[in-house]
Amino acid sequence: MIVDSKLLKALLAAAPKSNARYYPNGIHVASGRLEVTNGHYLIITRDKALYDEECIFTVLGPIPAKAFETLIDFEALTATHTDQHGNKVGIGLVEVIDGTYPDVPKLIEAFSETPTSSVGFNLEYMGIPFKLFKASWVKMILGGDKEMSKLEFKMNSAGCEIEMCVMPMKV
Repeated sequence: MIVDSKLLKALLAAAPKSNARYYPNGIHVASGRLEVTNGHYLIITRDKALYDEECIFTVLGPIPAKAFETLIDFEALTATHTDQHGNKVGIGLVEVIDGTYPDVPKLIEAFSETPTSSVGFNLEYMGIPFKLFKASWVKMILGGDKEMSKLEFKMNSAGCEIEMCVMPMKV
């Protein structure tokens, strides 16, 4: 599986490092999507590449700044980072995480846009599109003050669309 290295780095940064619920501590691969959640937000990428594996994984070790693409090998459990010319610039270990991930299509199907006059969000989560994915714009679709809302944006360097579902908070 080949993933844009900047996208991989952003998803790994968004994934929780330690969580009481062990299953979300990595990136979930499913049906052409990469997903990350911490229980308060859910990030879904729809990449131009189709991923046929279904698993939860993390990459151990840093991703080099020069990395352009990363080849994730689930058999050898390695992540090979290459530059724009295909030259190897680093290698890391892949850890496959045993567990069950939330049913993301079911969550998305249950979403409904709800007009609301006010809703509170954790500002740390609202900064993720710019901070991690370098998004220059965000489309916000409100789900009300008690249900999740959606942020839609694009990671230009990876050429993929990203959807982020965020739970509201009381203010």
